[in-house]
Amino acid sequence: MSHDNPLNMAVRVPGQSQSNQVSKIAAIIKAIESVPLSQPLEIISDSRYAIDGLTMHLQTWEDHGWIGIENAQFFRKAAYLLCHRTATTAFQWVKGHNSVEGNKQSDRLAREGAANPNPDILDLNIPDNFNVQGAKISSLTQSMSPILYTTLQQG
Repeated sequence: MSHDNPLNMAVRVPGQSQSNQVSKIAAIIKAIESVPLSQPLEIISDSRYAIDGLTMHLQTWEDHGWIGIENAQFFRKAAYLLCHRTATTAFQWVKGHNSVEGNKQSDRLAREGAANPNPDILDLNIPDNFNVQGAKISSLTQSMSPILYTTLQQG
């Protein structure tokens, strides 16, 4: 996107989850929401956490019922939005703080959003039919039992 594109936005993430990682996933959510479902989308980010989460780990996280996954509500919303796109979505990683113009602009917008005292609205709700709870029994392993036990105790 160009520097002066009206789709560029500075967003303050709502809630207590104020971290660089959360802001990168929130930016991806906003990007997906801003492009028509039938238009191809390329998301360029310096966040391996967000890209790997949405491309490499998503199926495992879903199979494990999101148990013990940090920032699950953000990843779940992004996954829901991606699943409903009819055009292709591609992800490209770029090295952060490496003079890539688009990355410098996104960092500037991130700082601007973080400095905003009022959080923006970021709807993380997903439809009930997409909001599958619990792990698939076939995906559970013995190493997951302490995480599952702790989650059950807290819930």
